[in-house]
Amino acid sequence: SLEGQALEFRGSTGRFLGLNLLGILLSVVTLGIYGPWYAARVTRYLAGETSYRGTAWEFTGKGGRLFVILLLSLVLPVAAITVAFALLLVNRSGGFGQAESFSLSFAVAVVALLLVVPSYLYLIYRWFFNNLRLGPQAVRWDTRFWPAVGFIFLQLILTLLSALVYWPGAYVRLYAYFARRTVVTEAGAVRWTVGFDGPAGRGFLLLRGQTLLVLLTLGIYTPWAMARSGRWFAEHTFLESPAETGA
Repeated sequence: SLEGQALEFRGSTGRFLGLNLLGILLSVVTLGIYGPWYAARVTRYLAGETSYRGTAWEFTGKGGRLFVILLLSLVLPVAAITVAFALLLVNRSGGFGQAESFSLSFAVAVVALLLVVPSYLYLIYRWFFNNLRLGPQAVRWDTRFWPAVGFIFLQLILTLLSALVYWPGAYVRLYAYFARRTVVTEAGAVRWTVGFDGPAGRGFLLLRGQTLLVLLTLGIYTPWAMARSGRWFAEHTFLESPAETGA
């Protein structure tokens, strides 16, 4: 809700199911190439069926732009890392054994996670947020590349060093980082800034607890875990005008 008025969604299950079935089929037939256009089309549908005070959201992101982002920030870098490690192992051992293959896979996964994922996440989020509009108002992700990528990189490092124990903390801190740098503009001026006041420790315990319940119930608790976690993040996310923040 915004200023006491809830957002309204009028999409149909049948239409959404049809979009996904067609998108999956075309993605399989094209060996994944259609995936970016599929993602853009579904996002455009969900935004267009969501309205606020009678005005529908609009998503203007293009599948072609997303394809370039995926190609340059994910596919080609991962391919280059894989080739580099493969050549290194061949030169050192003269071939691939089971141990060498495992080492190659593990090394590629770690290096790709640390070097590729931060820039990939940044560009994906920027593609999404900077193409979202509500009438004359536009959403903008007010960030710079290197500071944002550096912050994502740090959270990944901490997650790996903790043997994945820290991942709920990383999730909360990344959400807060993204939210606090999102603004809504109108006629070039900032109308609202997004804020997040959720305590990191509370978010960490919540996500750890919900994950544990999902595991203990063999996945049955998943819908409740998603609802409770989503409710907590929503309750701690707010909009405020520049006058309220003193800007």
